[in-house]
Amino acid sequence: MITADAVSTTSGMNSTVLNIHAVLLVFLLAWPGSGLAQDSATGLSPDQDVAAQNRLQQIDSLVESLAAKRRARATVRSTMSSADQDDLADLQASVDKLSEDIRETSVAIEQIAVGSVDLEVLVDEQTEIDWRRELNQILTPVLQSLKRVTEKPRKIEQERNNIAQAKEQLSTAQVALSNIEASLALTEVGPTRVTLEGLSRSWTQRAEEYTRDLDVATAQLINLQRSDESLWVQVRAAVSSFLKGRGLTLLLAVVASLVVYYSVQFLAKALTKRQKGEEARDHRTRQRIIHFGVRAIKAVLIAVAIIMVFYVRGDILLMALSFLLAAAVFVSARHVIPRFVDELKLLLNLGSVREDERVMYHGLPWKVTQLNVHSLLKNPEITGVLRVPMNEMLNLTSRPAGSEPWFPASKGDYILFDDNRLLQVTKLTPEHVLLENLAGTSTMIPTSEFYALVFENLTRSPTYFVSSVFGIGYSHQSDSVHAIPEKLRTAIEQELQHSDVSQHVVSVHAELQEAGASSLDFWLGVKMKREAATSYFKLKRQIQQVCVATCTEEGWEIPFPQLVLHQPS
Repeated sequence: MITADAVSTTSGMNSTVLNIHAVLLVFLLAWPGSGLAQDSATGLSPDQDVAAQNRLQQIDSLVESLAAKRRARATVRSTMSSADQDDLADLQASVDKLSEDIRETSVAIEQIAVGSVDLEVLVDEQTEIDWRRELNQILTPVLQSLKRVTEKPRKIEQERNNIAQAKEQLSTAQVALSNIEASLALTEVGPTRVTLEGLSRSWTQRAEEYTRDLDVATAQLINLQRSDESLWVQVRAAVSSFLKGRGLTLLLAVVASLVVYYSVQFLAKALTKRQKGEEARDHRTRQRIIHFGVRAIKAVLIAVAIIMVFYVRGDILLMALSFLLAAAVFVSARHVIPRFVDELKLLLNLGSVREDERVMYHGLPWKVTQLNVHSLLKNPEITGVLRVPMNEMLNLTSRPAGSEPWFPASKGDYILFDDNRLLQVTKLTPEHVLLENLAGTSTMIPTSEFYALVFENLTRSPTYFVSSVFGIGYSHQSDSVHAIPEKLRTAIEQELQHSDVSQHVVSVHAELQEAGASSLDFWLGVKMKREAATSYFKLKRQIQQVCVATCTEEGWEIPFPQLVLHQPS
Protein backbone atom coordinates (compact mmCIF):
# COMPACT_ATOMS: atom_id res chain seq x y z
CA MET A 1 0.00 0.00 0.00
CA ILE A 2 1.09 3.57 -0.66
CA THR A 3 1.14 5.79 2.38
CA ALA A 4 -0.10 9.33 2.34
CA ASP A 5 3.32 10.69 3.29
CA ALA A 6 4.93 8.85 0.38
CA VAL A 7 2.34 10.20 -2.01
CA SER A 8 2.79 13.68 -0.63
CA THR A 9 6.57 13.46 -0.91
CA THR A 10 6.37 12.11 -4.44
CA SER A 11 3.93 14.78 -5.48
CA GLY A 12 6.21 17.44 -4.05
CA MET A 13 9.22 16.08 -5.94
CA ASN A 14 7.32 15.88 -9.20
CA SER A 15 6.00 19.41 -8.71
CA THR A 16 9.55 20.61 -8.16
CA VAL A 17 10.75 18.86 -11.33
CA LEU A 18 7.83 20.28 -13.29
CA ASN A 19 8.58 23.78 -12.01
CA ILE A 20 12.25 23.39 -13.02
CA HIS A 21 11.27 22.33 -16.55
CA ALA A 22 8.85 25.22 -16.75
CA VAL A 23 11.53 27.71 -15.70
CA LEU A 24 13.96 26.24 -18.24
CA LEU A 25 11.32 26.43 -20.94
CA VAL A 26 10.53 30.05 -20.16
CA PHE A 27 14.25 30.83 -20.11
CA LEU A 28 14.69 29.07 -23.46
CA LEU A 29 11.80 30.97 -25.00
CA ALA A 30 13.03 34.29 -23.60
CA TRP A 31 16.66 33.80 -24.71
CA PRO A 32 17.50 36.35 -27.42
CA GLY A 33 19.20 33.81 -29.66
CA SER A 34 16.32 31.38 -29.54
CA GLY A 35 13.99 31.14 -32.49
CA LEU A 36 11.04 30.51 -30.09
CA ALA A 37 11.34 33.87 -28.36
CA GLN A 38 11.25 35.87 -31.57
CA ASP A 39 8.17 37.14 -33.26
CA SER A 40 7.43 39.19 -36.29
CA ALA A 41 8.72 42.25 -34.52
CA THR A 42 12.12 40.67 -34.14
CA GLY A 43 12.40 39.66 -37.77
CA LEU A 44 10.51 36.34 -37.93
CA SER A 45 8.17 35.72 -40.81
CA PRO A 46 4.55 34.71 -40.08
CA ASP A 47 5.29 31.11 -41.10
CA GLN A 48 8.23 30.96 -38.72
CA ASP A 49 6.12 32.44 -35.93
CA VAL A 50 3.42 29.80 -36.47
CA ALA A 51 6.03 27.05 -36.50
CA ALA A 52 7.49 28.34 -33.22
CA GLN A 53 4.03 28.37 -31.62
CA ASN A 54 3.43 24.78 -32.77
CA ARG A 55 6.75 23.67 -31.31
CA LEU A 56 5.81 25.40 -28.03
CA GLN A 57 2.51 23.51 -27.86
CA GLN A 58 4.29 20.22 -28.54
CA ILE A 59 6.84 20.97 -25.82
CA ASP A 60 4.04 21.81 -23.35
CA SER A 61 2.36 18.49 -24.06
CA LEU A 62 5.62 16.55 -23.73
CA VAL A 63 6.50 18.30 -20.44
CA GLU A 64 3.15 17.27 -18.97
CA SER A 65 3.66 13.72 -20.24
CA LEU A 66 7.17 13.65 -18.74
CA ALA A 67 5.87 14.72 -15.35
CA ALA A 68 3.10 12.13 -15.47
CA LYS A 69 5.55 9.35 -16.36
CA ARG A 70 7.86 10.32 -13.51
CA ARG A 71 4.96 10.31 -11.07
CA ALA A 72 3.91 6.91 -12.32
CA ARG A 73 7.47 5.55 -11.99
CA ALA A 74 7.73 6.87 -8.43
CA THR A 75 4.40 5.25 -7.59
CA VAL A 76 5.49 1.88 -8.96
CA ARG A 77 8.78 2.06 -7.11
CA SER A 78 7.01 2.77 -3.82
CA THR A 79 4.68 -0.13 -4.49
CA MET A 80 7.64 -2.52 -4.95
CA SER A 81 8.63 -2.14 -1.28
CA SER A 82 5.41 -3.79 -0.07
CA ALA A 83 4.57 -5.97 -3.10
CA ASP A 84 4.61 -9.75 -3.16
CA GLN A 85 7.65 -11.61 -4.48
CA ASP A 86 5.70 -12.86 -7.48
CA ASP A 87 4.85 -9.29 -8.59
CA LEU A 88 8.36 -7.84 -8.33
CA ALA A 89 9.39 -8.95 -11.83
CA ASP A 90 6.37 -7.28 -13.44
CA LEU A 91 6.84 -4.11 -11.36
CA GLN A 92 10.52 -3.93 -12.29
CA ALA A 93 9.64 -4.32 -15.97
CA SER A 94 7.17 -1.46 -15.58
CA VAL A 95 9.84 0.71 -13.97
CA ASP A 96 12.27 -0.05 -16.80
CA LYS A 97 9.66 0.71 -19.40
CA LEU A 98 8.78 4.03 -17.75
CA SER A 99 12.46 4.95 -17.45
CA GLU A 100 12.98 4.33 -21.16
CA ASP A 101 9.87 6.41 -21.98
CA ILE A 102 11.13 9.23 -19.76
CA ARG A 103 14.50 9.24 -21.52
CA GLU A 104 12.91 9.24 -24.99
CA THR A 105 10.50 12.03 -23.98
CA SER A 106 13.35 14.17 -22.64
CA VAL A 107 15.28 13.68 -25.88
CA ALA A 108 12.15 14.55 -27.87
CA ILE A 109 11.65 17.77 -25.88
CA GLU A 110 15.24 18.80 -26.50
CA GLN A 111 15.09 17.88 -30.20
CA ILE A 112 11.90 19.92 -30.77
CA ALA A 113 13.33 22.87 -28.82
CA VAL A 114 16.59 23.07 -30.77
CA GLY A 115 14.90 22.62 -34.15
CA SER A 116 16.86 21.15 -37.07
CA VAL A 117 20.16 20.99 -35.16
CA ASP A 118 21.65 17.49 -35.24
CA LEU A 119 22.40 16.59 -31.64
CA GLU A 120 24.19 13.38 -32.51
CA VAL A 121 27.30 15.29 -33.63
CA LEU A 122 27.77 16.31 -29.97
CA VAL A 123 27.92 12.71 -28.83
CA ASP A 124 31.23 10.84 -28.88
CA GLU A 125 30.42 7.54 -30.53
CA GLN A 126 32.55 4.51 -29.77
CA THR A 127 31.95 1.97 -32.49
CA GLU A 128 32.74 -1.62 -31.68
CA ILE A 129 33.12 -3.93 -34.66
CA ASP A 130 32.34 -7.58 -34.13
CA TRP A 131 35.04 -9.53 -35.97
CA ARG A 132 32.65 -12.43 -36.55
CA ARG A 133 30.38 -10.23 -38.65
CA GLU A 134 33.00 -8.01 -40.25
CA LEU A 135 35.75 -9.23 -42.52
CA ASN A 136 38.32 -7.04 -40.87
CA GLN A 137 38.64 -3.95 -38.69
CA ILE A 138 39.87 -2.11 -41.72
CA LEU A 139 36.26 -2.06 -42.96
CA THR A 140 35.30 0.35 -40.18
CA PRO A 141 36.18 3.57 -42.07
CA VAL A 142 34.33 2.33 -45.14
CA LEU A 143 31.23 1.45 -43.15
CA GLN A 144 31.32 4.74 -41.27
CA SER A 145 31.62 6.70 -44.51
CA LEU A 146 28.67 4.85 -45.98
CA LYS A 147 26.75 5.47 -42.77
CA ARG A 148 27.42 9.21 -42.93
CA VAL A 149 26.40 9.37 -46.57
CA THR A 150 23.09 7.61 -45.94
CA GLU A 151 22.44 9.06 -42.48
CA LYS A 152 19.81 11.64 -43.37
CA PRO A 153 17.80 9.39 -45.75
CA ARG A 154 17.83 6.64 -43.12
CA LYS A 155 16.56 9.03 -40.45
CA ILE A 156 13.80 10.28 -42.74
CA GLU A 157 12.75 6.72 -43.52
CA GLN A 158 12.82 5.84 -39.82
CA GLU A 159 10.61 8.79 -38.94
CA ARG A 160 8.18 7.83 -41.69
CA ASN A 161 8.00 4.34 -40.25
CA ASN A 162 7.44 5.83 -36.77
CA ILE A 163 4.61 7.97 -38.11
CA ALA A 164 2.98 4.99 -39.81
CA GLN A 165 3.33 2.91 -36.65
CA ALA A 166 1.98 5.71 -34.42
CA LYS A 167 -1.04 6.18 -36.70
CA GLU A 168 -1.79 2.47 -36.61
CA GLN A 169 -1.42 2.35 -32.83
CA LEU A 170 -3.62 5.43 -32.39
CA SER A 171 -6.29 3.96 -34.64
CA THR A 172 -6.24 0.72 -32.65
CA ALA A 173 -6.50 2.64 -29.34
CA GLN A 174 -9.43 4.71 -30.64
CA VAL A 175 -11.28 1.57 -31.71
CA ALA A 176 -10.60 0.00 -28.32
CA LEU A 177 -11.87 3.14 -26.50
CA SER A 178 -14.98 3.18 -28.65
CA ASN A 179 -15.76 -0.41 -27.75
CA ILE A 180 -15.10 0.24 -24.04
CA GLU A 181 -17.35 3.35 -24.07
CA ALA A 182 -20.08 1.31 -25.71
CA SER A 183 -19.81 -1.29 -22.96
CA LEU A 184 -19.84 1.44 -20.25
CA ALA A 185 -23.05 2.86 -21.65
CA LEU A 186 -24.75 -0.46 -21.02
CA THR A 187 -23.23 -1.15 -17.58
CA GLU A 188 -24.74 -0.02 -14.27
CA VAL A 189 -22.86 0.79 -11.10
CA GLY A 190 -20.87 -2.16 -9.86
CA PRO A 191 -17.53 -3.97 -10.11
CA THR A 192 -17.86 -4.40 -13.87
CA ARG A 193 -18.27 -0.68 -14.41
CA VAL A 194 -15.29 0.06 -12.17
CA THR A 195 -13.16 -2.34 -14.24
CA LEU A 196 -14.36 -0.83 -17.50
CA GLU A 197 -13.67 2.68 -16.24
CA GLY A 198 -10.11 1.60 -15.36
CA LEU A 199 -9.65 0.15 -18.81
CA SER A 200 -11.05 3.34 -20.32
CA ARG A 201 -8.54 5.47 -18.43
CA SER A 202 -5.71 3.13 -19.44
CA TRP A 203 -6.59 3.17 -23.12
CA THR A 204 -7.18 6.93 -23.00
CA GLN A 205 -3.65 7.34 -21.67
CA ARG A 206 -2.37 5.05 -24.43
CA ALA A 207 -4.17 7.06 -27.07
CA GLU A 208 -2.63 10.26 -25.70
CA GLU A 209 0.82 8.66 -25.81
CA TYR A 210 0.32 7.52 -29.38
CA THR A 211 -0.87 11.00 -30.29
CA ARG A 212 2.24 12.54 -28.75
CA ASP A 213 4.46 10.00 -30.51
CA LEU A 214 2.78 10.90 -33.80
CA ASP A 215 3.33 14.61 -33.18
CA VAL A 216 6.98 14.09 -32.24
CA ALA A 217 7.69 11.91 -35.29
CA THR A 218 5.93 14.40 -37.56
CA ALA A 219 7.91 17.30 -36.14
CA GLN A 220 11.19 15.44 -36.47
CA LEU A 221 10.37 14.50 -40.07
CA ILE A 222 9.65 18.15 -40.87
CA ASN A 223 12.92 19.20 -39.25
CA LEU A 224 14.87 16.60 -41.26
CA GLN A 225 13.23 17.59 -44.52
CA ARG A 226 13.76 21.29 -43.91
CA SER A 227 16.99 22.63 -45.41
CA ASP A 228 18.47 26.02 -44.63
CA GLU A 229 20.62 26.01 -47.79
CA SER A 230 19.77 25.83 -51.48
CA LEU A 231 20.73 22.85 -53.62
CA TRP A 232 23.36 24.87 -55.50
CA VAL A 233 25.00 25.95 -52.24
CA GLN A 234 25.06 22.38 -50.98
CA VAL A 235 26.55 21.07 -54.26
CA ARG A 236 29.16 23.83 -54.34
CA ALA A 237 30.12 23.17 -50.76
CA ALA A 238 30.38 19.43 -51.40
CA VAL A 239 32.54 19.94 -54.50
CA SER A 240 34.77 22.44 -52.70
CA SER A 241 35.15 20.10 -49.75
CA PHE A 242 36.07 17.22 -52.06
CA LEU A 243 38.63 19.24 -54.01
CA LYS A 244 40.28 20.50 -50.83
CA GLY A 245 40.20 17.13 -49.12
CA ARG A 246 39.94 13.76 -50.80
CA GLY A 247 40.24 15.14 -54.32
CA LEU A 248 43.62 16.70 -53.49
CA THR A 249 44.68 13.42 -51.90
CA LEU A 250 43.80 11.49 -55.05
CA LEU A 251 45.63 14.03 -57.21
CA LEU A 252 48.76 13.70 -55.09
CA ALA A 253 48.49 9.90 -55.34
CA VAL A 254 48.30 10.12 -59.14
CA VAL A 255 51.31 12.46 -59.27
CA ALA A 256 53.31 10.12 -57.01
CA SER A 257 52.37 7.15 -59.21
CA LEU A 258 53.52 8.96 -62.37
CA VAL A 259 56.80 9.96 -60.75
CA VAL A 260 57.50 6.37 -59.71
CA TYR A 261 56.42 5.00 -63.10
CA TYR A 262 58.66 7.23 -65.22
CA SER A 263 61.58 6.97 -62.81
CA VAL A 264 61.55 3.18 -62.97
CA GLN A 265 60.98 3.33 -66.74
CA PHE A 266 64.06 5.51 -67.20
CA LEU A 267 66.12 3.13 -65.07
CA ALA A 268 64.85 0.15 -67.09
CA LYS A 269 65.93 1.75 -70.38
CA ALA A 270 69.41 2.27 -69.01
CA LEU A 271 69.63 -1.34 -67.85
CA THR A 272 68.32 -2.85 -71.11
CA LYS A 273 70.73 -1.00 -73.36
CA ARG A 274 72.71 -3.47 -75.43
CA GLN A 275 76.30 -3.69 -74.38
CA LYS A 276 79.21 -3.80 -76.78
CA GLY A 277 80.01 -7.32 -77.97
CA GLU A 278 76.86 -8.84 -76.49
CA GLU A 279 75.09 -11.44 -78.62
CA ALA A 280 71.58 -10.71 -79.81
CA ARG A 281 70.08 -13.78 -78.12
CA ASP A 282 71.73 -13.02 -74.77
CA HIS A 283 70.61 -9.41 -75.06
CA ARG A 284 66.99 -10.44 -75.70
CA THR A 285 67.01 -12.77 -72.69
CA ARG A 286 68.49 -10.11 -70.42
CA GLN A 287 66.10 -7.52 -71.82
CA ARG A 288 63.12 -9.74 -71.14
CA ILE A 289 64.25 -10.52 -67.58
CA ILE A 290 64.73 -6.84 -66.81
CA HIS A 291 61.46 -5.97 -68.52
CA PHE A 292 59.28 -8.28 -66.46
CA GLY A 293 61.26 -7.68 -63.28
CA VAL A 294 60.81 -3.94 -63.68
CA ARG A 295 57.08 -4.40 -64.25
CA ALA A 296 56.75 -6.22 -60.93
CA ILE A 297 58.89 -3.68 -59.08
CA LYS A 298 56.98 -0.85 -60.71
CA ALA A 299 53.63 -2.22 -59.51
CA VAL A 300 54.89 -2.65 -55.94
CA LEU A 301 56.47 0.81 -55.76
CA ILE A 302 53.38 2.50 -57.18
CA ALA A 303 51.18 0.74 -54.61
CA VAL A 304 53.54 1.77 -51.79
CA ALA A 305 53.63 5.38 -53.05
CA ILE A 306 49.83 5.60 -53.18
CA ILE A 307 49.40 4.16 -49.68
CA MET A 308 52.08 6.51 -48.31
CA VAL A 309 50.25 9.51 -49.78
CA PHE A 310 47.02 8.36 -48.13
CA TYR A 311 48.87 7.84 -44.86
CA VAL A 312 50.53 11.27 -44.87
CA ARG A 313 47.24 12.94 -45.79
CA GLY A 314 45.47 10.99 -43.04
CA ASP A 315 42.69 9.67 -45.28
CA ILE A 316 41.69 6.51 -43.45
CA LEU A 317 38.94 5.62 -45.93
CA LEU A 318 41.26 5.59 -48.96
CA MET A 319 43.85 3.67 -46.97
CA ALA A 320 41.24 1.08 -46.05
CA LEU A 321 40.11 0.75 -49.66
CA SER A 322 43.75 0.39 -50.76
CA PHE A 323 44.41 -2.39 -48.28
CA LEU A 324 41.17 -4.13 -49.27
CA LEU A 325 42.18 -3.96 -52.94
CA ALA A 326 45.65 -5.28 -52.14
CA ALA A 327 44.16 -8.12 -50.07
CA ALA A 328 41.77 -9.02 -52.91
CA VAL A 329 44.64 -9.10 -55.40
CA PHE A 330 46.71 -11.27 -53.07
CA VAL A 331 43.87 -13.73 -52.44
CA SER A 332 43.10 -14.05 -56.14
CA ALA A 333 46.79 -14.36 -57.04
CA ARG A 334 47.42 -17.08 -54.47
CA HIS A 335 45.69 -19.66 -56.65
CA VAL A 336 47.52 -18.68 -59.83
CA ILE A 337 51.03 -18.27 -58.47
CA PRO A 338 52.23 -21.74 -59.68
CA ARG A 339 50.91 -21.05 -63.16
CA PHE A 340 52.33 -17.53 -63.01
CA VAL A 341 55.77 -18.97 -62.26
CA ASP A 342 55.54 -21.26 -65.31
CA GLU A 343 54.41 -18.36 -67.48
CA LEU A 344 57.22 -16.20 -66.15
CA LYS A 345 59.78 -18.88 -66.96
CA LEU A 346 58.34 -19.15 -70.45
CA LEU A 347 58.44 -15.38 -70.98
CA LEU A 348 62.02 -15.23 -69.72
CA ASN A 349 63.02 -17.87 -72.28
CA LEU A 350 63.82 -20.33 -69.49
CA GLY A 351 60.92 -22.76 -69.87
CA SER A 352 60.22 -25.83 -71.95
CA VAL A 353 59.72 -23.69 -75.07
CA ARG A 354 62.46 -21.31 -76.15
CA GLU A 355 62.97 -18.85 -78.96
CA ASP A 356 64.51 -19.90 -82.29
CA GLU A 357 63.81 -23.56 -81.55
CA ARG A 358 61.56 -26.07 -83.28
CA VAL A 359 58.21 -27.03 -81.81
CA MET A 360 55.42 -29.29 -83.08
CA TYR A 361 52.03 -27.59 -82.97
CA HIS A 362 48.89 -29.15 -84.45
CA GLY A 363 50.93 -31.72 -86.32
CA LEU A 364 53.27 -29.23 -88.03
CA PRO A 365 56.79 -28.04 -87.22
CA TRP A 366 57.12 -24.37 -86.30
CA LYS A 367 59.93 -22.06 -85.34
CA VAL A 368 59.41 -20.03 -82.16
CA THR A 369 60.20 -16.51 -83.32
CA GLN A 370 58.90 -14.61 -80.28
CA LEU A 371 57.74 -15.52 -76.78
CA ASN A 372 55.13 -13.23 -75.31
CA VAL A 373 51.57 -13.21 -74.04
CA HIS A 374 50.72 -14.31 -77.57
CA SER A 375 53.80 -16.05 -78.96
CA LEU A 376 54.61 -15.99 -82.66
CA LEU A 377 55.26 -19.24 -84.53
CA LYS A 378 56.53 -19.26 -88.11
CA ASN A 379 57.48 -21.95 -90.57
CA PRO A 380 60.01 -20.70 -93.15
CA GLU A 381 58.25 -22.70 -95.89
CA ILE A 382 54.69 -21.61 -95.01
CA THR A 383 53.14 -18.23 -95.72
CA GLY A 384 51.81 -16.59 -92.55
CA VAL A 385 52.41 -16.81 -88.80
CA LEU A 386 50.51 -18.20 -85.84
CA ARG A 387 49.73 -16.23 -82.66
CA VAL A 388 49.49 -18.83 -79.93
CA PRO A 389 48.20 -17.91 -76.44
CA MET A 390 50.42 -18.55 -73.48
CA ASN A 391 48.23 -21.26 -71.93
CA GLU A 392 48.78 -23.43 -75.03
CA MET A 393 52.49 -22.70 -75.19
CA LEU A 394 52.88 -24.07 -71.66
CA ASN A 395 51.88 -27.52 -72.94
CA LEU A 396 54.53 -27.61 -75.70
CA THR A 397 58.21 -28.57 -75.75
CA SER A 398 60.76 -27.21 -78.21
CA ARG A 399 64.19 -28.41 -79.29
CA PRO A 400 67.06 -27.02 -81.35
CA ALA A 401 66.26 -27.35 -85.04
CA GLY A 402 69.75 -27.45 -86.53
CA SER A 403 69.69 -27.81 -90.33
CA GLU A 404 66.55 -29.95 -90.47
CA PRO A 405 64.04 -29.20 -93.22
CA TRP A 406 60.95 -27.34 -92.00
CA PHE A 407 58.57 -28.84 -94.56
CA PRO A 408 58.73 -31.64 -97.17
CA ALA A 409 57.98 -29.21 -100.01
CA SER A 410 58.37 -25.57 -100.88
CA LYS A 411 56.28 -23.33 -103.03
CA GLY A 412 56.95 -24.20 -106.72
CA ASP A 413 58.18 -27.74 -106.03
CA TYR A 414 57.07 -30.70 -108.20
CA ILE A 415 56.09 -33.75 -106.20
CA LEU A 416 55.35 -37.29 -107.38
CA PHE A 417 52.81 -39.40 -105.50
CA ASP A 418 52.65 -43.18 -105.36
CA ASP A 419 49.74 -43.16 -107.77
CA ASN A 420 51.99 -41.53 -110.43
CA ARG A 421 50.46 -38.08 -110.08
CA LEU A 422 52.89 -35.25 -110.72
CA LEU A 423 51.72 -32.06 -108.99
CA GLN A 424 53.23 -28.64 -108.35
CA VAL A 425 52.92 -26.87 -104.98
CA THR A 426 51.48 -23.42 -105.76
CA LYS A 427 50.51 -22.19 -102.28
CA LEU A 428 51.36 -23.08 -98.67
CA THR A 429 49.40 -21.66 -95.71
CA PRO A 430 48.94 -22.82 -92.09
CA GLU A 431 45.52 -24.17 -93.07
CA HIS A 432 45.94 -25.76 -96.53
CA VAL A 433 48.29 -26.63 -99.39
CA LEU A 434 47.24 -25.85 -102.96
CA LEU A 435 48.50 -28.28 -105.65
CA GLU A 436 48.22 -28.04 -109.44
CA ASN A 437 48.85 -30.70 -112.12
CA LEU A 438 50.41 -30.10 -115.54
CA ALA A 439 46.99 -29.55 -117.03
CA GLY A 440 46.23 -26.70 -114.62
CA THR A 441 43.75 -28.55 -112.38
CA SER A 442 44.03 -27.56 -108.68
CA THR A 443 43.80 -29.75 -105.59
CA MET A 444 43.61 -28.52 -102.01
CA ILE A 445 44.83 -30.60 -99.06
CA PRO A 446 44.87 -29.62 -95.33
CA THR A 447 48.44 -28.74 -94.36
CA SER A 448 48.62 -31.21 -91.48
CA GLU A 449 47.43 -34.04 -93.76
CA PHE A 450 49.87 -33.03 -96.50
CA TYR A 451 52.72 -33.14 -93.99
CA ALA A 452 51.86 -36.76 -93.20
CA LEU A 453 51.77 -37.91 -96.86
CA VAL A 454 54.54 -39.95 -98.56
CA PHE A 455 55.76 -38.63 -101.93
CA GLU A 456 58.87 -37.83 -103.96
CA ASN A 457 59.98 -34.24 -104.27
CA LEU A 458 61.63 -33.89 -107.70
CA THR A 459 62.91 -30.37 -107.07
CA ARG A 460 64.10 -30.48 -103.45
CA SER A 461 67.47 -32.06 -104.52
CA PRO A 462 69.67 -30.80 -107.40
CA THR A 463 68.84 -33.89 -109.49
CA TYR A 464 66.20 -36.58 -109.77
CA PHE A 465 66.11 -40.04 -111.45
CA VAL A 466 63.78 -41.45 -114.12
CA SER A 467 63.89 -45.23 -114.48
CA SER A 468 62.15 -47.79 -116.65
CA VAL A 469 62.31 -51.58 -117.34
CA PHE A 470 62.37 -53.16 -120.80
CA GLY A 471 62.35 -56.89 -121.64
CA ILE A 472 64.18 -58.71 -124.50
CA GLY A 473 63.86 -62.38 -125.48
CA TYR A 474 66.14 -65.15 -124.16
CA SER A 475 67.45 -65.79 -127.66
CA HIS A 476 69.80 -62.84 -127.08
CA GLN A 477 71.08 -64.16 -123.77
CA SER A 478 74.76 -64.16 -124.90
CA ASP A 479 74.71 -60.38 -125.43
CA SER A 480 72.56 -59.51 -122.40
CA VAL A 481 75.34 -58.63 -119.96
CA HIS A 482 77.41 -56.12 -121.93
CA ALA A 483 76.43 -55.56 -125.57
CA ILE A 484 72.72 -54.98 -125.23
CA PRO A 485 72.95 -52.60 -122.19
CA GLU A 486 75.65 -50.54 -123.88
CA LYS A 487 73.69 -50.22 -127.14
CA LEU A 488 70.54 -49.21 -125.22
CA ARG A 489 72.41 -46.59 -123.16
CA THR A 490 74.03 -45.12 -126.30
CA ALA A 491 70.73 -44.98 -128.10
CA ILE A 492 69.06 -43.19 -125.18
CA GLU A 493 71.88 -40.64 -124.89
CA GLN A 494 71.67 -39.85 -128.59
CA GLU A 495 67.93 -39.43 -128.41
CA LEU A 496 68.12 -37.07 -125.39
CA GLN A 497 70.86 -34.99 -127.02
CA HIS A 498 68.43 -34.04 -129.75
CA SER A 499 65.53 -33.32 -127.36
CA ASP A 500 64.53 -30.06 -125.62
CA VAL A 501 65.92 -31.30 -122.27
CA SER A 502 69.40 -32.07 -123.54
CA GLN A 503 70.99 -29.39 -121.34
CA HIS A 504 69.44 -30.95 -118.23
CA VAL A 505 70.69 -34.50 -118.78
CA VAL A 506 73.29 -35.52 -116.19
CA SER A 507 73.86 -39.22 -116.98
CA VAL A 508 72.26 -42.29 -118.60
CA HIS A 509 72.47 -45.82 -117.21
CA ALA A 510 71.49 -49.29 -118.58
CA GLU A 511 71.94 -52.64 -116.81
CA LEU A 512 70.57 -56.15 -116.85
CA GLN A 513 68.17 -56.22 -113.99
CA GLU A 514 67.01 -59.81 -113.87
CA ALA A 515 66.10 -62.88 -115.87
CA GLY A 516 62.37 -62.77 -115.84
CA ALA A 517 59.81 -65.46 -116.44
CA SER A 518 59.57 -64.79 -120.16
CA SER A 519 62.26 -62.17 -120.89
CA LEU A 520 65.55 -60.68 -119.91
CA ASP A 521 64.64 -57.45 -118.09
CA PHE A 522 66.91 -54.44 -118.44
CA TRP A 523 66.87 -51.43 -116.05
CA LEU A 524 67.24 -48.10 -117.79
CA GLY A 525 67.78 -44.87 -115.84
CA VAL A 526 68.31 -41.21 -116.65
CA LYS A 527 69.61 -38.73 -114.10
CA MET A 528 68.20 -35.25 -114.72
CA LYS A 529 68.56 -31.80 -113.25
CA ARG A 530 65.60 -30.59 -111.21
CA GLU A 531 64.81 -27.85 -113.73
CA ALA A 532 63.43 -30.61 -116.01
CA ALA A 533 61.00 -31.97 -113.40
CA THR A 534 58.02 -31.38 -115.66
CA SER A 535 59.51 -33.82 -118.22
CA TYR A 536 59.36 -36.79 -115.85
CA PHE A 537 56.66 -38.77 -117.65
CA LYS A 538 57.88 -37.64 -121.06
CA LEU A 539 61.30 -39.13 -120.29
CA LYS A 540 59.75 -42.44 -119.30
CA ARG A 541 57.93 -42.56 -122.63
CA GLN A 542 61.08 -41.62 -124.56
CA ILE A 543 63.04 -44.42 -122.90
CA GLN A 544 60.49 -46.99 -123.99
CA GLN A 545 60.39 -45.55 -127.51
CA VAL A 546 64.18 -45.71 -127.88
CA CYS A 547 64.24 -49.31 -126.64
CA VAL A 548 61.60 -50.40 -129.13
CA ALA A 549 63.38 -48.60 -131.99
CA THR A 550 66.72 -50.14 -131.07
CA CYS A 551 65.25 -53.66 -130.91
CA THR A 552 63.77 -53.12 -134.35
CA GLU A 553 67.09 -51.95 -135.77
CA GLU A 554 69.09 -54.74 -134.12
CA GLY A 555 66.48 -57.47 -134.78
CA TRP A 556 66.06 -58.24 -131.09
CA GLU A 557 63.01 -60.19 -130.10
CA ILE A 558 60.54 -58.49 -127.80
CA PRO A 559 58.72 -61.29 -126.00
CA PHE A 560 55.33 -61.11 -124.35
CA PRO A 561 54.22 -62.93 -121.18
CA GLN A 562 53.37 -66.58 -121.79
CA LEU A 563 50.90 -68.75 -119.93
CA VAL A 564 52.08 -72.40 -119.62
CA LEU A 565 49.38 -75.03 -119.10
CA HIS A 566 50.27 -78.41 -117.65
CA GLN A 567 47.86 -81.19 -118.62
CA PRO A 568 47.87 -84.52 -116.85
CA SER A 569 49.08 -87.44 -119.04
